[in-house]
Amino acid sequence: MNAPILLFLDINGVIDVEDTDVQGENLPQEYSTVHPVPGAKEFLQVIDSCSWIHPVWISTWGKQSQAWNKWAKTRCWPWAYPLDSDERHQALELIGHGSDKYLAARWYSRDWQHRIVWIEDGFWLSSSYDGSMGAAVKWAENNSNVKLIDTAPTVKQHRQGCKKGIRHWNIEQICDVLDIQQSREILLNQIKAPVTEELAEVSELTNVAEPVVANSIDNSKAYLQEPPVQKQVNTSGRTGTIIGAIAAIAAIIEIVIISVLIFQRELSKSVALTEKWTVAEVIGGDTMLVHQTNGNRMLVRLCGINARESSVASAHKLRSLVAAAQNQVMIIPVKKDIDEYMIAEVMAKNSGEAEISFQEELLKGGLAKISNSGLECPNRIAFENAQRIGKSSQVGVWKQVK
Repeated sequence: MNAPILLFLDINGVIDVEDTDVQGENLPQEYSTVHPVPGAKEFLQVIDSCSWIHPVWISTWGKQSQAWNKWAKTRCWPWAYPLDSDERHQALELIGHGSDKYLAARWYSRDWQHRIVWIEDGFWLSSSYDGSMGAAVKWAENNSNVKLIDTAPTVKQHRQGCKKGIRHWNIEQICDVLDIQQSREILLNQIKAPVTEELAEVSELTNVAEPVVANSIDNSKAYLQEPPVQKQVNTSGRTGTIIGAIAAIAAIIEIVIISVLIFQRELSKSVALTEKWTVAEVIGGDTMLVHQTNGNRMLVRLCGINARESSVASAHKLRSLVAAAQNQVMIIPVKKDIDEYMIAEVMAKNSGEAEISFQEELLKGGLAKISNSGLECPNRIAFENAQRIGKSSQVGVWKQVK
């Protein structure tokens, strides 16, 4: 008999992902259109049929998460998130600080003595995303009964064609962790890998050969060594001084040349601000994949904002901004994070040829908040003004703020 498992299941980025190729569906609730990943209905049905799995919704949908149960024709599962004000206060006293979802998971499972599995998108981004889920990652590291499954692909997985959500690249791991054996084939058949042509196209675009350049860094030490001493030449002190000075000047010139070459090589790797970038895909509320005609591809995260609280709405807005700009954007790079995303400001020209900032548009609409990551963006003051507009308008994430 399988040991009991408490399963925390998110919705957005797990079973509902807007970048799926499947046509949107209507749920039997107030939400208009959703985009279930292929096999989402079968996945929920299998989970519901496994007596040892105790599923709990942990999603911004809250109680409305049960609309997915009605859609899949399963039992209605309880929800753990969000906590009400009293529960959150008690959770803070008992557990300490952490994201609201983390507090909800800890609070709900406070008396649970068995295994816990949490399926969510974005765990691996916690170190570079204001540590929003960092506490959950530490919880799993310090408790062998807790297992986190991230449905957001890493940079390498994304380049290999993996998409966010419960997909072909993670369903086997999910089945293993949840001890699903008899119904495994059902899920594997429903959650299929992309067609070969698509994978080949992705591979071709992501494996563009880099131009061959001389490895001046590896060879630079040879130029920094002292010139060989010519023992057989017996010169006077003055001649020796002149020769030494010439040799020193030659070495300095060579070092300068090497430095220029290194600079040029690094510059060639940087983002060219004057070149157009085309948005290939909006991945999330503040992330996108862009490319150029020469095959260069880059994952971009919008600098200075955090859109996780309204990820679905912010992603929808971001897609509309991209569409209005005919997918052509300008990138102002700030730095790369540890996950190889380029942290950048993103702008585009609207129909009136005026430049609009994607960050400012999201902040004005209350679809993002200014991030406190400590990373300074070039237009942070403008971002602060945009957030004030969103706050005063009581829109998006500020609706409940008095």
